Amino acid sequence: MLNQHSVPYELENGTGLERIFSYIAIIVVIAIIAASALLLKRKPAPASVKNTETVRAPFIRSLAPQYDGLVIKLHNQPIQIGRDSAVCRLAYLDNTPGISSNHCKISFNKADGQFTVIDFNSSYGTFITSGQRIAAGIPQNLAPGASIYLGPV
Repeated sequence: MLNQHSVPYELENGTGLERIFSYIAIIVVIAIIAASALLLKRKPAPASVKNTETVRAPFIRSLAPQYDGLVIKLHNQPIQIGRDSAVCRLAYLDNTPGISSNHCKISFNKADGQFTVIDFNSSYGTFITSGQRIAAGIPQNLAPGASIYLGPV
């Protein structure tokens, strides 16, 4: 028909397979780009659901001005309190009034959930919030949340 109307044209030298392969290659490239984009947008898998009840490690909090509310976790080890920094995890300054060099020790018993304090025959005493002095060398159980103070008030 093009010949009858004198329209110039050229015949392609191939069988058309090259054009089909070109289209397939373009489709494959587009598919790879789309798959990459989907993988990058994919949200991470949700973390496994854990028990929502959290267990807090037992700790003590120093209300002394030089420590300003410092929290010390027990980590299954008792905490010795005093002025001797070589043996005490909570060591006060040498000139702190009312604190002996090795004043007392606080520990936590997981089995019964009790804190225990032992006064090491300190010169100034260890007291429960009620004002009762803890006898030297005799373990005194404390409920969680209970307070003690060292030395005279």
